[in-house]
Amino acid sequence: MIMCNLTRAEIMSIDRNTPVVVPLGSTEQHGPHLPVNVDYQLVTRVALEAEKRTDILLAPTVWLGHSPNHMPLGATISADNKLYVEMMSQIVESFVGMGFQKILLLNGHLGNNPTIPIIIADMKKAHPDLFLCAANYYSFCSKAVKEHRVSKKGGMGHAGEFETSLYLYLFPDDVRKELIKNTCRTSRVPYFVTDMFEGSQVSRSQNFDEFTVDGVYGQPEGATAEAGKIYFEQAVDGLVEFLNGFKTWELNI
Repeated sequence: MIMCNLTRAEIMSIDRNTPVVVPLGSTEQHGPHLPVNVDYQLVTRVALEAEKRTDILLAPTVWLGHSPNHMPLGATISADNKLYVEMMSQIVESFVGMGFQKILLLNGHLGNNPTIPIIIADMKKAHPDLFLCAANYYSFCSKAVKEHRVSKKGGMGHAGEFETSLYLYLFPDDVRKELIKNTCRTSRVPYFVTDMFEGSQVSRSQNFDEFTVDGVYGQPEGATAEAGKIYFEQAVDGLVEFLNGFKTWELNI
């Protein structure tokens, strides 16, 4: 059930044990070859496909994310940490106010990750009976990525092999293929190499203009639509499997 397609009466008649899925995206630069809606579009498409396969209430995708490290390059709209936590808390509060008790924040933007544990903790404190979870959509296809990626650690950082592969599969006409190029240097120190699927041992905050001239962190030249299809299908399959379990689980699981 897609919330925006329903009337008030239809929404209020939904079984309150139905999981609510809130996709989280961003609007930020993705280098010269991808549009600024990448995070929004990819998490939305995964969520829409999952909605076809299992019984959920799919909320509108949140297009505003926490992206301060992209701001020096422009083409980015960002909310600071406090504002983002407050905004997401109010969205969750809205569904709690409607009586829903099982909510999944399905994240599509790496930069949102630091704020999400705060949101979950604050909402749990305010609503002890709330079953609020969060996951990155791409975590559900990590096995496929491990099997099919061609780049080494750092190749799937930002607008790199992973996101470009998905976009080549889902929105091939929107990829500026002639501009796909491995232009980013990864850190010479292994502690600081960032990858969507292989985290660094040590974290730090770094603006994109400090290590890339075009907004790409990764190796998009390794991207293929064929790999994107595999990643997309496994992400959807994994999400649906989780949601089918989520419907039946109690708080004390």
